[in-house]
Amino acid sequence: PRAARRVLAGAVVTALFTAPTVTAAFAAPTDDSEAFGQVINVDGLGLDVADAGYSFSANPSSKSLQKNPLNLSALNGVVDLTLPTINLPVISDDGSGLLELGQAGALSSYAIADTATHAKGSSGVLDADGALAVDQASGDMATIDLTKLFGQLGVDGVTTDVLSVAELRLGALGSTAERTDGDDPELEYRLAAATVDLESPLVSTLGEQVTGLTSELGTVLDGLVGAGGLTTEITNAINGLNVNVLGIATADLSNAELTVNGLEDVTGTLNALVTEELVSESELVSVNLGDGTVHIDLSKAIGGGLNDQPANTKLLDDAIATQISTELTTLLDGVAEKLTTAVNEMLDQATFTLTADADASILVLDVLNGGINVSGSLGDLLSGNIEALNIDNDLVVLGALAGGINAGDLANLLVESILELTGPIFNGANALIDNLADNVQSLVADVVAPVIDDAIEPLLAGVVEITINEQGTIASSEVNNLAAAPAAAQIVDPAPEGELNYVTALAIDVLPDAPALAVGVDLATSAVRAAAEATVVPVEILKPTDGQADVPVGDVIVSGTTEPLTDVVVTLDDGDSRTVTADENGDWSTTFENVGKGSHTAKAVGESVDNTDSVTFTVVEENTADNTAENTEANTGENTDANTEANTGENTDVNTEANTGENTDVNTEANTGENTDVNT
Repeated sequence: PRAARRVLAGAVVTALFTAPTVTAAFAAPTDDSEAFGQVINVDGLGLDVADAGYSFSANPSSKSLQKNPLNLSALNGVVDLTLPTINLPVISDDGSGLLELGQAGALSSYAIADTATHAKGSSGVLDADGALAVDQASGDMATIDLTKLFGQLGVDGVTTDVLSVAELRLGALGSTAERTDGDDPELEYRLAAATVDLESPLVSTLGEQVTGLTSELGTVLDGLVGAGGLTTEITNAINGLNVNVLGIATADLSNAELTVNGLEDVTGTLNALVTEELVSESELVSVNLGDGTVHIDLSKAIGGGLNDQPANTKLLDDAIATQISTELTTLLDGVAEKLTTAVNEMLDQATFTLTADADASILVLDVLNGGINVSGSLGDLLSGNIEALNIDNDLVVLGALAGGINAGDLANLLVESILELTGPIFNGANALIDNLADNVQSLVADVVAPVIDDAIEPLLAGVVEITINEQGTIASSEVNNLAAAPAAAQIVDPAPEGELNYVTALAIDVLPDAPALAVGVDLATSAVRAAAEATVVPVEILKPTDGQADVPVGDVIVSGTTEPLTDVVVTLDDGDSRTVTADENGDWSTTFENVGKGSHTAKAVGESVDNTDSVTFTVVEENTADNTAENTEANTGENTDANTEANTGENTDVNTEANTGENTDVNTEANTGENTDVNT
């Protein structure tokens, strides 16, 4: 319903529906109020389609309450779009169409224009009174499969290799419009959820490649725990270590033991981090490398959520598409940092303890015995950071060594030698740790360009545009064809005379940047207009006329005019009363049987008790000798209208038989002279 919106150009909509069951969507020229609600409208489809969940009411021409559900079985698969490069069903239940209507069978429409100054229209998830009941619904109401457009536009590579799934999913929604006594129209909408869900083979492949890196590193670090692996290699090397002491003795290390605590299943932990959902700071975008999915929660695209937004709020446009692209890129770029941080935290939190016995002798004299105990974080051990380690000893220095070195200095010397020995053993693990960030970032860079720059951003920026709480006006004459409505989406409060204020919960433009291909889908549209004051067409009795004195005895017809299609209560003075309905031109008529001679009063009362009219008339018996209209047989004298039988003298209106004297109103039998009105 927007001129600013690209209306379907060149589209051919086939297989339209037949036998609509709702009231025709046209207001009579004299209608004071009007309301309609429609669940779904697609550019090129008229609103006179019963199955699209459409209801219409106008006062007074069709003021009864209308309620109509969306007929899913009738809609599925019957509407095809044929565009220069696109030919696919708009609506389907087998996955072949652009739009799948999930739980949309719960959607319906409501319209009532019960008085000239009140009208209400609603559509969507409603209660019995047409009020919104979105909170009571569950499940997706509709899904738009955007990948269908990729295939139709000839970019199958994007569909198969980059984005295998691209769907816009909508939760329960609805709108309502109401206007009373000339007050500003009340326009309301509700939308439970709106998301874009993507699946990318490239993203899932990225997850597999990153998992390969973390698995390799995890295997090495897991080897530091328990017997075997690096632990055995390190202790074997230490047990064979000989340390020169002041050039006069050699200290031998033996019985070395290395224990590591707090380092559990590094491989499993890191791989879980790879497949863990990554969520942007705004919560707009989340990505899972494990299954290659990207989830976009459009409720986070605008402050305050989906509801209570200003009129004509963009939920998805070029700016929001750029924001989504930026946040997704940031998430992927952050994978390397996340994993590196996790590895460093694990190494810093894990602890080790290394013990070894030391002894030295000169010839046959013992000059050193006892042992050392080294502890600290595993990260410091791998990096060789001796200053951060705790070094204890119970070394006893004897003889020639006693005056040259103390036990503490000797223990430090032994530990330095151990670190020099184990450094090469840790080189492989350190290389994996140091290169992890660069390796992951390289893999991410290979994905960002084709997935985000070449697929997701163009998809969201150029393939679909979404507006929520769309408001504007539509001419009453265009209600049956919203797609052709001349008014652009705008706030007009209240609408100009002859136009309705409308609200659409969700308006979707597919291919908005290609006018020749653009398709608009409106979900949950409601509109109203109502007069500030009721226009009263007076009740008027036209027959009999007031004062008429020659109404024939018998059946008397009382007829007149009033407001078209309204009721009139007509009563005779004897109490006989009946109600008649004026036709579309405002004409009404009723017959009272066997009305007797004499004076009578007829009274007509319209739908307002202040709208009345009355006439008094006289019923007389018909005459055989007295003829009012025609005169026949022999006449003499001057006859003005009709003369019957023998007449003499001047006759002005009607003369019958012989008359004498001057007769003013009615003359009968023998008369002569001048007769003024009627002579019989």
